[in-house]
Amino acid sequence: MSPANKNLVVLPAYNEEAALPGTIARLQSLPDAFELLVVNDGSTDFTSHLAHELAATSRLTMHVVDLPLNGGIGAAVQTGYLFAARSRSTTT
Repeated sequence: MSPANKNLVVLPAYNEEAALPGTIARLQSLPDAFELLVVNDGSTDFTSHLAHELAATSRLTMHVVDLPLNGGIGAAVQTGYLFAARSRSTTT
């Protein structure tokens, strides 16, 4: 499947170290046409470290973007849109 036909699941995450492993595990059942993006929204716990570890072992392609400060869900979702737009423009 060409990268232009991939689907991106954007996961805004702020201090989600407890919930993130289970969420990523459940998403592993998605078809191969899906990629995952965790947008770490300035977490103060181990969300970033854990997200990078999970990305290394994910069956699906998984990306992590670390924002330096907590900008709220709107900033995290907008980051996901920008990531998707830039990824698509570099692959088409």
